Amino acid sequence: MQHLDRSLLKAEAKASLEGKWGSAVLLTLLYMLVTGVVMVPSILALVASDSGRGLPFTGDVAISLAGVVLTLIFLHVFDGTDRSFGQELASPFTNGKAAPTLINWLMTVVFTFLWTLLLIIPGIIARYSYALSYYLTDDWASQGYKVTGAEAVTASKQMMRGHKWELFVLDLSFLGWYLLVAITFGLASFYVTPYHLATRAAFYRGIVALEADQQAAVAQAAAQGAQGAGQGADQAGPSAQPQA
Repeated sequence: MQHLDRSLLKAEAKASLEGKWGSAVLLTLLYMLVTGVVMVPSILALVASDSGRGLPFTGDVAISLAGVVLTLIFLHVFDGTDRSFGQELASPFTNGKAAPTLINWLMTVVFTFLWTLLLIIPGIIARYSYALSYYLTDDWASQGYKVTGAEAVTASKQMMRGHKWELFVLDLSFLGWYLLVAITFGLASFYVTPYHLATRAAFYRGIVALEADQQAAVAQAAAQGAQGAGQGADQAGPSAQPQA
């Protein structure tokens, strides 16, 4: 099985961000603000009451959906199809994409949660199995197909066979960067978050290219096999004819 070159993916990600760092930083700031607005009141209430409660369900949903929006925006940035700032923010929920995006988000969250109920490791594996589903949903919606169930989750599972560890190692290679984020009290996020998400978009496009190459190779092998069988039949034909 073919694998992707991590250094090449990162180089492609950096190249896609050239001239777009202003928007990338602004998007990251907006995501951090959304996360902060949701988390800070909950943290203050938790400290004050000492109740042991975590984030309310609506807070989890808001942060999760904001992450999906950011992920898809950096896919568009990587592809070079990104539009104005406002259009990109609304992109996952306009032009008929709202229902597919929300349905896929719900399917991914539910399946990951169910696997996590078993043990933490199966939950992590499920998370990586479904990692491409948001990208697939966005691509399919752009092509006019709207997800109505778990199609994107299933397709992501199939595409990630043999590549889950690869993506895990790719994410792990950013560990040093996220330590820098912690040391700088989040300031490094303005560089690390766009860089990481653009690299993940590069990974997705790389997997799509590998899938296309594999399908082309299978089709070519089938065509050659059919051609060979036809030639064999032609050669065997005369000898099978009754002789006078």
